[in-house]
Amino acid sequence: MLSIRICFAGKEVHLRHRAPVLGISVIDRNAAPLPSSLEVQNERAKAPDMTGAHQVVIVSEEQFKVGNFHS
Repeated sequence: MLSIRICFAGKEVHLRHRAPVLGISVIDRNAAPLPSSLEVQNERAKAPDMTGAHQVVIVSEEQFKVGNFHS
């Protein structure tokens, strides 16, 4: 019998006023947004720089929040 376990590390992010989220973007150490994997596969974008720390930017109607991804 084959058993597969998948583990996801996650963090819940709370925004003020429960405002709707307008966008979420992951940026690399050079503050450039990471392209989608489909854009890279179709050669519409250059492969992202995966060295160094990355950050996530979450934008709502009332605020923006920047968080760090830990390696």
